[in-house]
Amino acid sequence: MKSNFKIYIYPHNKTDSFANTLLPVDIEPGGNYASEAYFKNVLYKSHFVTTDPSKADLFFLPFSIAGLRNDRRVGVKGLQDFVRDYMMNVSRNYPYWNRTFGADHFYVACHSIGRMAMDKVNYVKSNA
Repeated sequence: MKSNFKIYIYPHNKTDSFANTLLPVDIEPGGNYASEAYFKNVLYKSHFVTTDPSKADLFFLPFSIAGLRNDRRVGVKGLQDFVRDYMMNVSRNYPYWNRTFGADHFYVACHSIGRMAMDKVNYVKSNA
């Protein structure tokens, strides 16, 4: 399984206005919530990643709850809206969420605020 298991990461690029929360960080993560950034950095470099979603066993939602929480445009109060809008985009533009209602999707949150961030998208809280 280790050699066949594949994860598709929803694509984003450096010109995205929220690249700081959607892509791996270039600096050494630190602080209480660094595990989220470490996970993402390691995943992006791993042999588990595939660019072909038809070969994926799992789909990674790459938003960073810690990054969004500290982004002045979002903050704690805007997390729910950001995640709701992000998930609307994913479900409209990619067929993968809709075929399993997110049962094969995951995100990483290293603190309890990650659960609260899903309050406006119960289908994510229940399925991903």
